[in-house]
Order: sequence, then structure tokens, then C-alpha cells
Amino acid sequence: MTKEHIRHRVWEDLLDASRTAHYFHSMSESYRRRVNASRGLLIVSAVFAMIAGAQWLPPETLAVAGIAITGLLLWEMGQNYAGKAALLQLIAQRCNRIETGYRDLWEQVNSEQEEEEKIMSNREMLAREVERMQDTLSTTGIKVDEQLNLRCTEKAYQIVEQRDGHVCG
Repeated sequence: MTKEHIRHRVWEDLLDASRTAHYFHSMSESYRRRVNASRGLLIVSAVFAMIAGAQWLPPETLAVAGIAITGLLLWEMGQNYAGKAALLQLIAQRCNRIETGYRDLWEQVNSEQEEEEKIMSNREMLAREVERMQDTLSTTGIKVDEQLNLRCTEKAYQIVEQRDGHVCG
């Protein structure tokens, strides 16, 4: 494999690592907002139930409020947004470390002192870390948000291009 070919592959890996890091950070924030929204609804429902418990409201109102709160609790438990947000945050942190590794590798590729064997060995190590991260993700049942993925791809390309000052390939 030529140095230019290796350089191109590392550049593509760096772009993908940057996209992945941005994507999982954004997904984690999205799930955190969902947690806050569902908890906010529960608080509002609980307050409404307390108000409904007042003697001047019909008893049906209290029953409806109780059913609504129970439904919201069951829905939140079933969605497990808090657990998914926490897992996505851990994955985002792993992605950030992987991106840093690819950034270091990009510097190695552009250094005349680094040997191709060492660069390829480091690239393979990072690729194994990506595989482990993807294996973790595959067990979560979290669906890919294609629109967010596209936005993160564009953002990553801009950031990497600005940070490294040029585009490869």
C-alpha cells in the first residue's frame, strides 16, 4: 500500500470518527431531552392529580389523572430514555477517544518519520475499537436517525477540514 493510499484511508477514517462522535453526542442530548420532557409531563400530571383531589372537582377527574400518570410512568419505563441517554453518552465518549486517536494517526501519516507498518498497526487498533463500540451499540435497540447522521456528516467534514486546513482525496 502506498503512503498516499494510507493517507487517504486515514483521512476517511478521521472523517468517519468525527461524524460518529458528533452523532452520538447529539443522540445522547436528544435522549436526555426526552427524559426531561417525560419527567416534566409526570410532574405536571402529578400536580394536576393533587388539584383534582380537591373536593370541588368531580371524582372522574381524579380517576383520569391517575390513569394518565400510570400511563406516563409505564410509557417512560418502556422507553428507557434515561438508560439509553446514559449509554449514548458513554458511546459518545468512546467515539471522542477514537477520534483523537485518528487525529494523532493523521499527524503520524503526515510525518516523514513514521513508518508505514506502525501507522497501519495503529489504524488496525483503532478499527478494532470502532468494532467494539459498534458491537455495544448493536445490542441497544436504538434506531439510527438518518437526518441527524447526515447533519453530523456535514458538520464533521467542515470541522476536520478547518482543523487540519485541507481536504484529502
